[in-house]
Amino acid sequence: MEENKDKLNLDFMPSFMTALDAASTLIDLKNIELKLPMLKTSVKVSPITTLEDLTIKSYQGSSQQYLKEVDKLIYKHTEFIDEKMKPLDFEEFLERLAPEDKQTLLYGVLRVSFPVLDKRSMKCKHCEEEIIFETKLDEMLQSDSFKEEWDKQEEVYRWRKTIEVIKDKLTIKIKYLMEADILRLYNDKGNSAIAKLLESTGKPYSQTELTAASISFLSINDGTKDIVLDTPDDIYNFYTKAPIQLQKQITNALNDVEVGEYNPVFYTNIHCPACNESEKNRFEIDDISKELLFQIYQIL
Repeated sequence: MEENKDKLNLDFMPSFMTALDAASTLIDLKNIELKLPMLKTSVKVSPITTLEDLTIKSYQGSSQQYLKEVDKLIYKHTEFIDEKMKPLDFEEFLERLAPEDKQTLLYGVLRVSFPVLDKRSMKCKHCEEEIIFETKLDEMLQSDSFKEEWDKQEEVYRWRKTIEVIKDKLTIKIKYLMEADILRLYNDKGNSAIAKLLESTGKPYSQTELTAASISFLSINDGTKDIVLDTPDDIYNFYTKAPIQLQKQITNALNDVEVGEYNPVFYTNIHCPACNESEKNRFEIDDISKELLFQIYQIL
């Protein structure tokens, strides 16, 4: 009898493993398939776990780390159906993830993890009566949620457009910003600096930084030779120190480029029982991010 005293009792393991298998089956049943408008490919999205909730919450002190953890969570719960996309590692994923596709994936993670949101209220725009409603996230994906799909010949992450800002003097190439580019805008920024930018502009980076990040190549002819800048730091330093008039010319050239309206639109039609009218309740990317964070805090 003494011999068995220190033996670990593993009798519970078969039932425990069976329960895990059953849980996996339940999760598989909840997976949803979504089309990404920018990568033009389909993915399956799976729900997050409570342990992942805790991981995200632990990074709330660092804005950049928090964003990266959310990106890791999206990456982990995204399964590419196209075999050509499956070898993507996390860094490659960030280099190819456009903001519009991130919004779609955030919506997918929120939808499979928290399918129905708590009841909330809004004032009817027609009669000003209060409407109490429940949001079912599967109903937010409408037939017109994706108005456009990336329609250029090159993939979105490889797309470049050459612009001659000043004839024979200044040429730039612009690119479509990916999630990796957005994360770089947070580099070397403390939370207080980000908080000030959010307060003044509503965004965690300045328009100057955003414009500089959109330029992948810059060539200046000084009359004798071409001076080429093709690293983010060099381009940023040039742009921020350039005369204001030159900055305006570059900004105007960027604004003249028509790329397309690719933002997905997630909404539900809310019916008012008082006046029998309906109106759209839209979910923007910030709303989706905040809602995901709110639901995570609800669990903890």
